[in-house]
Amino acid sequence: MASERILPAHAGFPARTAGIILMSMVLCSLTAGHIFGDSSEKPTNAKPAKAALAAVPLRFEANQGQTDSQVKFLSRGDGYSLFLTSSEVVFTLRTPAGVKAPPSVFRMELLGAERHAQVSGADKLPGAANYFIGNDPKKWRSGISAYGKVKYRGIYPGVDAVFYGNQRQLEYDFVVAPGADPTQISLGLTGVTPSLDIEGNVLLRLADGDLALKKAIVYQNIGGGKKIVDARYAIAGGKVRFELGKYDHSQTLVIDPVFSYLTYLGGSGPDQIGGNQVVNQTTSPAQALAIDSAGDVYVTGFTTSADFPVAHPYQATSKTNTWTAFVSALNPSGTALLYSTYLGGSVYTAGSSIVWDSHDNAVYVVGTTNSPDFPITAGAFQTILSPGMVGGKEGSAGQYNAFVAKFSAAGQLTNSTFLGGNPQTAGFGVATDSQGRAYVAGFTVYNCIPPYSPSYSCFPTTPGAVIPAGTISQNGDGFISVFDAKLSTLLYSTLLGDPNGAQTNTSEAFSVTVDPSGNFYVVGVTGSPSLPTTPGAFQPKLGTSNAIPLAGFAAKFGPVSASGASLIYLTYLEATGVSFGDLPGGVVADTQGNAYIGGYTNSAAFPLTPGAYQGTCKGNSCVFATKLNSKGTGLVWSTFVEVADYFGSIQLDAQGNVYVTGHSNEFFEGVNPLQPGLLSGGFVSKLDPTGSTLLFSSVVGAGVGINGNSSLSGVAVDVQGNIYVAGSINDATLPTTPGVFQPSFRGGQGAYGDGLIAKINLSTVAPQAPTIASGGIVPVDGSSATIQPGEWVSIYGTNLAAASATWTGNFPTSLGGTSVTINGKPAYLWYVSPGQINLQAPDDTTTGSVPVVVMTANGSATSSVTLAQFAPAFLLLDTKHVTGIILRSDGTGAYGGGAYDIADPTGSSLGYPTVAAKAGDSLLLFGVGFGPTSPSAPAGQAFSGAASTTKTVNVLIDNVSVIPGFAGLSGAGLYQINLILPAGLGAGDVTLAASVNGVPTQSNVVISVQ
Repeated sequence: MASERILPAHAGFPARTAGIILMSMVLCSLTAGHIFGDSSEKPTNAKPAKAALAAVPLRFEANQGQTDSQVKFLSRGDGYSLFLTSSEVVFTLRTPAGVKAPPSVFRMELLGAERHAQVSGADKLPGAANYFIGNDPKKWRSGISAYGKVKYRGIYPGVDAVFYGNQRQLEYDFVVAPGADPTQISLGLTGVTPSLDIEGNVLLRLADGDLALKKAIVYQNIGGGKKIVDARYAIAGGKVRFELGKYDHSQTLVIDPVFSYLTYLGGSGPDQIGGNQVVNQTTSPAQALAIDSAGDVYVTGFTTSADFPVAHPYQATSKTNTWTAFVSALNPSGTALLYSTYLGGSVYTAGSSIVWDSHDNAVYVVGTTNSPDFPITAGAFQTILSPGMVGGKEGSAGQYNAFVAKFSAAGQLTNSTFLGGNPQTAGFGVATDSQGRAYVAGFTVYNCIPPYSPSYSCFPTTPGAVIPAGTISQNGDGFISVFDAKLSTLLYSTLLGDPNGAQTNTSEAFSVTVDPSGNFYVVGVTGSPSLPTTPGAFQPKLGTSNAIPLAGFAAKFGPVSASGASLIYLTYLEATGVSFGDLPGGVVADTQGNAYIGGYTNSAAFPLTPGAYQGTCKGNSCVFATKLNSKGTGLVWSTFVEVADYFGSIQLDAQGNVYVTGHSNEFFEGVNPLQPGLLSGGFVSKLDPTGSTLLFSSVVGAGVGINGNSSLSGVAVDVQGNIYVAGSINDATLPTTPGVFQPSFRGGQGAYGDGLIAKINLSTVAPQAPTIASGGIVPVDGSSATIQPGEWVSIYGTNLAAASATWTGNFPTSLGGTSVTINGKPAYLWYVSPGQINLQAPDDTTTGSVPVVVMTANGSATSSVTLAQFAPAFLLLDTKHVTGIILRSDGTGAYGGGAYDIADPTGSSLGYPTVAAKAGDSLLLFGVGFGPTSPSAPAGQAFSGAASTTKTVNVLIDNVSVIPGFAGLSGAGLYQINLILPAGLGAGDVTLAASVNGVPTQSNVVISVQ
């Protein structure tokens, strides 16, 4: 497990106030899409009307004689009618046209309810209903009011009910007053066959389709926050009841809804949403998902499946036996494809990114192809793939080129073009503006430095380009190109890279975005120390002589005009000191012109800001999110987000919250995760507008009990705050939701499987109780299940804290709303986060197994650990090298005065080189758990000075006994062993071991010796 010792400074947690308990539920359509207005019919361009329908609340009309007298309120939708009586909900599902069958009727009765409960409308809606049916005016009804909610007062003793919703789902809350009995609530179901699925939802099978009672969330508003109560449905004899865990009967109870969908998308061969693997490049970041205002989802990627699902396709079959692109549109409920099509020619094609164009109700898709017969429309800017002289005349040289394609709302290809000269070119990112113009970012390889060969054509750049095609680096440059809405005219195009054409300095542009004022932004990576940065830029110079591996850059251009576009700023974005690779992969912008940049870095010294959510990367690499000011001169904020080895995409909502996706390959922390316990895989995270708080972070798509088999390459957010993500998974146990388009895995073998698409409703993602991982209580940097009183201990798990927080000085017993007891005694907290707690164990004379309890506002978790008076362990610099310092006199070490970390001499720590120890060096080695000291140092108190161990510490280096000059405490819970390295040892990594009172340190620890 990854362990955190260098802790970020973070504080500020909201006070919590008292509240009530609520029970809330959702009745939603699963496969009967026509019930709520979702249709698999061929779509039209009427997207605004569909978007409006999706957002329209249910209109509950008071019954004034327009229907049966038992009905109190009624609502009519597309394909159904809904009636509320004094104690019953009745759905009538209309029979589709041409079908001779009676309508399906579903009844949900509140069994034992008060028949004379007060029923009233709330949240009155504008407008009125009129019924002029027949020729008898006495039966006409006019001016009937409609309401957004219907409230039942005292439907059970001490229980109120509230019904509300929209055209896609009915929602209802039960509000249980203090002291009232929630077990009174019982639902009788007729006209359906109820059953429970593995997620705890109640499935309701009808002849015309399926409905579901989504699993309820039950909570109490206590102390200003939600305290979750364990709850589940129980079914017996067609009746549904709630079974609740312990809760505070003096507070109100709330039962609240959960709604999301999760579906596969793919055929029997390998399928991938997003990414691009061409031109000898690694898989690029991608924004492979887009949404429209109606909640329809659009994705692109590539597949080898001959049976990839198609619907109303532009291209019904694949034309190749290798990868070909696809473009698919999914309805808002995730139950049906609006359209889905192959896109490609006879060779390779891959879709990388996609964007919704609200100007033309269309999508733009960008990717890469080497198919000369890729479908290109009449009037396109470039009609020949990698044009050059072939056999004395212009033709295709068969190299890779980028492509840009535009699809209508009905899924028809309206415009498409190649982009690239004869050199290999890849398309990575795409954006659009209010005029429907397309902005394309990517990468192109040399073949265009004068004198030009008649066999080659240059990558197309326009007058005023920052770097024209004639100076392209022979290893490749990034580019940004802007097209008109018909893809027939190149309005602006420039390379981004080394202006001198240096052969070894590769650059790539991964992502582009446009702000409401028409400014456009580009991010990518470079190996060049000579980028044409602008005066006053945040980082005008590369920190090293050249970026090996690559460093990041960010650029902003003014709006495109007839004369092109002007460069506003260009800056590097890389770690200070020694960079080990900084890769910005996505960018979005706000209305003030600030840029939000996402990516991942291998550098601990990546530029961060005070008060950021996470100031330390806990793994080998991390996803970061950075807000760059509108002039490109400084950071507004910058933070690490999660440990990750891949960045996918970034998005911004109207409130300024930032969303990123990536792939975690190590210890994933998470905040309110959808699938607790999953430590790796594709994830999505939400940061607050200040970058100081992680509001939500969850692995998405990993199969049940499986880690690391999903990746995410696209994220979007709608106006309601729902999150949409897309990516790929190679596992058959994805916990898909009922009724989705593709509930089962169909994919191929190896690294590729099927695509996945998910919608997450954060308003129903409830705070989760903490959990302690199995074997998750260990000494800091250790793996032993034994700890010592006063020792520094790490606890691993999920939901261990609301956010990250650290402390200095005497240590508290409560930090960030989290507290821990060991054997009933409060532990002293140094650092808390959702996935890890670092603490000092309390003083105790007990030995043997003792209980450990973690407590938060959302519940508690209990485990056990063995307590012993001796539990020695060395702290580690990485996975095996001891944490230690060599004292030398050359003055160039990390700690001043020539103090170096001990490790391989090719390594680095804190931006400084590490060194191997040599005979005669003075070494300071650090550890925990070496037992009692004199004088004693009480747990929980800051300590400085020296306190020797009361028992002898024996040290072996390369199996040679070394007598320490000092062994004891040098800080609170921190032991230091001072010794002189003897001569005659081996070279390289040699073994290091110690023992005290017969108890050894952990195995497989090494120290580097020269």
